[in-house]
Amino acid sequence: MRTLNEKQEKIVRSLIVHNDKLSQNKLRVETGLAKATLSWNLKYLQFKGILDLTPTGNSNLIHLIEWFKKK
Repeated sequence: MRTLNEKQEKIVRSLIVHNDKLSQNKLRVETGLAKATLSWNLKYLQFKGILDLTPTGNSNLIHLIEWFKKK
């Protein structure tokens, strides 16, 4: 978590509070981040292997990757 910026840490902490899974729409409401800001940070966290996005209808289901949950 030390290498994440404030917004990325907010995203990860929100996922942890919600049992490591949350829709992108609910995550946006939970974090208060703008759509574009959230989307960019989710893509960055996905690239770093911290979370994964699964398309579901008009949104994505975001969940933390197992190795990250163990840390």
